[in-house]
Amino acid sequence: MGDEQQQTPQTYTGISPQPPSKKERRELRRQEKQDVQRAHVRRQRMRRTGKIIFGIFAAAGLLALGAAFLFRSGIGQSPAGIDHSRSYPDQGRNHISPGAVTTEYNS
Repeated sequence: MGDEQQQTPQTYTGISPQPPSKKERRELRRQEKQDVQRAHVRRQRMRRTGKIIFGIFAAAGLLALGAAFLFRSGIGQSPAGIDHSRSYPDQGRNHISPGAVTTEYNS
């Protein structure tokens, strides 16, 4: 029992049995900082993309609501009553048969 040595737990769990050197610690901190920055940039990009997609869907929804409102309000329907788009009265669609007597007109 006295021959067994009690091992102290090491806080460093890297590949090598020795604790990292100052240069290695600095490199690890730099890598962690870069990882945090990359994750932050990725989150911002995802938020921006989400906002753009939301904006597109919101604009499409407003456009659809506006089109539905215009359709229901009667725009695009022909007006009831006299057609005032012609400057002369409609004289029918009957063709003049050959040899029929007609009034002279100057075209």
